[in-house]
Amino acid sequence: MEREARQMFRNISRATIIDFLVGCEDCVKKKGSKRKGLVVRPIIHSNMNSRGQLDLIDMQIDPDGEFRFISNHQDHLTKFVTLRPLRTKTAEEVALVLLNVFTTFRTPCILQTDNGREFKNKLIESLKEL
Repeated sequence: MEREARQMFRNISRATIIDFLVGCEDCVKKKGSKRKGLVVRPIIHSNMNSRGQLDLIDMQIDPDGEFRFISNHQDHLTKFVTLRPLRTKTAEEVALVLLNVFTTFRTPCILQTDNGREFKNKLIESLKEL
């Protein structure tokens, strides 16, 4: 601020700039408001498959033949990842892949998703039918 003030005006001292900052309402508001930091509460689990994370990776720009999506299931404790190819991201196809993963390892107590359209009630209904 001091450098910019010297370019625009003459005879502006540092004390004058400090007096301005002390009296500036916007500066006082910015200085007085404390920024809240990111609060991280670690999720601690003692068993494998107690919590799983599921997401779909969109590969439509560069598909592998007829497969346009990748299902990514990760165990939260061990970070073990299971990848499965998908042709579409319909609830039925995602449910089949999830059933495959669940029968291979076991169903996690908590399944965390990003609540995309493919993870709504249709997916749960498809899993119940299977």
